Amino acid sequence: MFGVMLAAGVLWVLSNAMHLAADEIVLVIGLTTFAATVYVLIQLGDFFVRFLLWLLTHSIYRITLAEAENMRARARPAGQQPCLVRRRAVDRASLPRFVRFIMYRAYYDLPVLNWLFRAMHAIPISGGNPKLINEAFARAREALKQGHVVCIFARAR
Repeated sequence: MFGVMLAAGVLWVLSNAMHLAADEIVLVIGLTTFAATVYVLIQLGDFFVRFLLWLLTHSIYRITLAEAENMRARARPAGQQPCLVRRRAVDRASLPRFVRFIMYRAYYDLPVLNWLFRAMHAIPISGGNPKLINEAFARAREALKQGHVVCIFARAR
């Protein structure tokens, strides 16, 4: 009831005090709603990316997670149980926890996709510089200490 009263008050202020027409009121409320949505998506970026990936993968594929009990969170003073996953293909959206992928720096630095990789908390790694490799593994180690899942893709020989 409070929400209805608040909405009526906003409508009264916009129409009587600010003298806006009906189409202008709809525009103001729409822009306010859009701004609030953008703010919430920025604040909950991990959940938004996970939701988009889940929506995409579950709309196209029929996914069944095997041995999910190994990925479940267990009680631990610092949070969740850390997990290092070595896979050729892991569907982040099907796992019950967030996954930090270790990925090739050349792909991570692509201007078109860098925002997505940063939102996914990917860990960039490059093969030529030992210092950068050590930094990447230090970030992965820190993510594991914080109780996250880290995925490294091993190349089959």
